[in-house]
Amino acid sequence: MDKTARLWDCRSVDGQVRTYDLRKGQLTSDYIGSPVTSVCQSDDGKCLLVTTLDDCIRLFDRYDGSLLNSYRGHKNKNYRIQSRLNNSDEYIATGSEDGSIVIWDLLDANIQRRLHHHQNIVTSVIFHPKDQTRMASASADGSIVLWCK
Repeated sequence: MDKTARLWDCRSVDGQVRTYDLRKGQLTSDYIGSPVTSVCQSDDGKCLLVTTLDDCIRLFDRYDGSLLNSYRGHKNKNYRIQSRLNNSDEYIATGSEDGSIVIWDLLDANIQRRLHHHQNIVTSVIFHPKDQTRMASASADGSIVLWCK
């Protein structure tokens, strides 16, 4: 990477994901429909993972905006919850308003695991940058949990 910003992704409560190409001065806007709480780019740069306040996470093609897959099984109606892809783009993890963490297979959208430990809303999850068997989660209960397979 040349350490320059070319694209800028913005999330919004108006249900749109906007991508700015800073070199070309172009704006691309995709209407999602529900307020957007999180946008995460895949490691290969080809996809955007969009989390919204309607109990659904969507995977979009970054270039043409087409919907590639949807992921359901978590609760997210009222709070800003961040979802993440792992570094090999095989799995998606998100927190949930019921205090759980849900992990899906990226391709078939089947739930692989549901983890329970937090006593309140899980607001953020992140995979370890090098060790795919490790993950961290943060909750509105004030706790951070380090997970390992």
